[in-house]
Amino acid sequence: MPLTILTWNVNGIRAMKVKSTKQLLDSLQADIICLQETKVTRDMLDEPTAIVEGYDSYFSFSRKRTGYSGTVNYCNMRACPLKAEEGLTGRHSSSYEDIIKCYGDTDKYASDLDALDAEDYQML
Repeated sequence: MPLTILTWNVNGIRAMKVKSTKQLLDSLQADIICLQETKVTRDMLDEPTAIVEGYDSYFSFSRKRTGYSGTVNYCNMRACPLKAEEGLTGRHSSSYEDIIKCYGDTDKYASDLDALDAEDYQML
């Protein structure tokens, strides 16, 4: 059976008009559902959105601006990752054991990657 991945720019997860997050995720019929522009902070997040039966959820919040951008990945039990981490550099991990360690040589781009991790990157 193929693995299905769906991505969706929701422009605010709290503004979505759904009866339940579980019903929405089930209706999308995807193994991994990636939502961008959630525009929510950890303290704004409600339990039914964060904890959905049958899915693991992985949220990333803006580090510099409240209620700005943000993502969530919902993975159904068939497609749960063995390991997950926030960001592109591994610098947000709480311990060395949590780092996935597959970044290659990032020294040349360290400041750009840090800016992207902070969602403070400006395209030139």
